[in-house]
Amino acid sequence: MQEMPVTTNRFVGSIGDVVSDGTGEAGGTRRARSLPVADTVLIVDDDEAVLAVAAKILSRGGYEVTSAAGGTYALAKVDAVEGGISILLTDMVMPGMNGRELGDEFTMRYPDVPILFMSAYTADEVLLRGLRLSDVNYIAKPFTVEGLRAKVRSVIDGAIG
Repeated sequence: MQEMPVTTNRFVGSIGDVVSDGTGEAGGTRRARSLPVADTVLIVDDDEAVLAVAAKILSRGGYEVTSAAGGTYALAKVDAVEGGISILLTDMVMPGMNGRELGDEFTMRYPDVPILFMSAYTADEVLLRGLRLSDVNYIAKPFTVEGLRAKVRSVIDGAIG
């Protein structure tokens, strides 16, 4: 797949919480809850569907999201992101520059920005591509909404694994 240009999604507005009216009936009222945009996630994957789903999950979770369909586009985009990148979320297996190569280059340029690798491949296959999962931040695809949000938050906050 040929690399595609990057896109940026910014969550604007609020998420409505359903508030029980105490009757046990479905419905209730909606109360808006604002989510401040504090962290920016750069998502890199050659699969447009994964990019779209991950961007939606994270933007609805209060993150600003920038996405790229490949490593070279991602590296070109980073410096242009206002406020900088809080975390790089990248697929391992991509045509052209793979996730490990992107991670190496990204770390040389931005040593203080954490990286979260993702892959649909098994741990053995990822190991064969040059990464030991015990040494990096990793999430398996497919992931859940809460699983992705929690993993991104823990990596930004400094947890490894």
